[in-house]
Amino acid sequence: MKKLITHCLILPLAMSAQTYTNIATDKTGDDHAFGLDSKSLGFRLNSTNDTLFVKIDHHNTRHKDFGYALALDTNNNPADGAAIPQANLASQTPNTSMKADIMLYAYQNSIFPTVYTESYVNGSPANIMFTLDTNSSTCGIFAIPVSEIGSSPVINMLAFTGSFDISPAGAGPSDVMPDSNYGSAIPASVSLAELKHDMSIFPNPATNSIELNYNGAIQIVGVSGKVWLNPISRQNEAVDVSHLPPGSYLLLDDSGIKLGQFQKK
Repeated sequence: MKKLITHCLILPLAMSAQTYTNIATDKTGDDHAFGLDSKSLGFRLNSTNDTLFVKIDHHNTRHKDFGYALALDTNNNPADGAAIPQANLASQTPNTSMKADIMLYAYQNSIFPTVYTESYVNGSPANIMFTLDTNSSTCGIFAIPVSEIGSSPVINMLAFTGSFDISPAGAGPSDVMPDSNYGSAIPASVSLAELKHDMSIFPNPATNSIELNYNGAIQIVGVSGKVWLNPISRQNEAVDVSHLPPGSYLLLDDSGIKLGQFQKK
């Protein structure tokens, strides 16, 4: 029998009022009869920057029996993670071709009337907590110690679901992201620097220019990696983006750390 470290934590009601940076969204309508229809994945740091909160939202209300699963790459190298383990009560075979640095499960059913969690870092059981937002029946929140993430500045979403298990896209009851209904135009990654700075970008989407609450050098890079603006120092000035083709763009500092992202109309 595998060793499990489980936690159930009731977080303050104010948790749901906090602002999350969404890095992935999914269209409605591809859930299954006993699954949850995934909606978005959001991240935020606490005030002391030592805990990363990850929120999974779903379009529909939780069923009596439900589950959440999340797979993350935390060193910008998805190929070196541990194979995703199957949740203890999951009825589906996991996608064994996928690897993850952090793998999280949370579920509740007739056997476990209190929320039951399993968490793994590099394939080993870990101390990561989960709660259901007490102000909402359409989201669940994991609390990951930043110490578990390592030194990499970038966190990549590999897959998330509002059902019991991470399965190959289109298989089983899981509504797994990304899939054919994956609707996000936003890169499915986030940096700790971005979350710490909480950069304000206005307007977003933009047409002619954007205003930033940032003093320092920035560069604009397309999702394909093309540099559209070389590092240049800004002092809360408007940045001209009228020449950019429509699409999604990253704002990086002069060392290449992601600070924010915006859409160009």
